[in-house]
Amino acid sequence: MREFRQPFWQSDTSRTMLKLCIYISISMIGFIAHLAYSDSFEFNPLVLIPIFMWLSIYPAIFTQYFYLTFTDDQFLLRNSIYTRWQRTYNYNDIIKVKLFGGRGLYCGPYIQVFTKTNPKHAWSYVIELVAAKDFPDLLDTFKEKNIPVETDQGFDYLVDRNFTRF
Repeated sequence: MREFRQPFWQSDTSRTMLKLCIYISISMIGFIAHLAYSDSFEFNPLVLIPIFMWLSIYPAIFTQYFYLTFTDDQFLLRNSIYTRWQRTYNYNDIIKVKLFGGRGLYCGPYIQVFTKTNPKHAWSYVIELVAAKDFPDLLDTFKEKNIPVETDQGFDYLVDRNFTRF
């Protein structure tokens, strides 16, 4: 069994987005508490809107924390936060795998797995918990399992930038 996973706080989303959201949420709660204990404060329900907006961001951020596991006969995509959210593929059912470098500033690399049951459409899974230095080994593992892999220019850049084995 081979697993491609890095610690939670070493991923890019945790370092940039999540810490920022936590700091802003704490400061907003502190600011609202300060206003609530002042002499001239009148409660207005509109004050709660920013809090609910920030709290609605957290579940969306946690959908990016997927990691990859290779067993003897299956390929698993698992989410580390929502532990029941996993996808299992048999090697003989996989037609091809596409690896992308990311779309935009805040989206990390992601993977699509095309199977025999659905050869034209595949869900995209952001593999935020796979370390960038493990991408060359990930490609080698797919080749060992005889799974065709397609990469885009962004993923090729991530592989070349982190290629330090030789």
